[in-house]
Amino acid sequence: MFRAMSTHEFNRAVGRRIRFWRDERGYSTTSLATEIEVNPITVQRHMRGETAPRLEDIASYARVLRVHVDDLLPRLDSNQEPTGSGIAA
Repeated sequence: MFRAMSTHEFNRAVGRRIRFWRDERGYSTTSLATEIEVNPITVQRHMRGETAPRLEDIASYARVLRVHVDDLLPRLDSNQEPTGSGIAA
């Protein structure tokens, strides 16, 4: 059965995915922030799930991390993981 995800759960899921791909691609928080042109504190807050990135920032994360936008967003239709990500929805 489908259960809606709360804003807090969504933010945390996006943050885990950003952190996962940042680590996979070998970026530091500061270098990632520089690449997407935001403050490193903003990236830290995104990765901790304190705030959700703006749509423009999600697109920038995807471009810099060389992933599809869908790789940064939680799956809402199931508990399945995106292929190859190794992280929780």
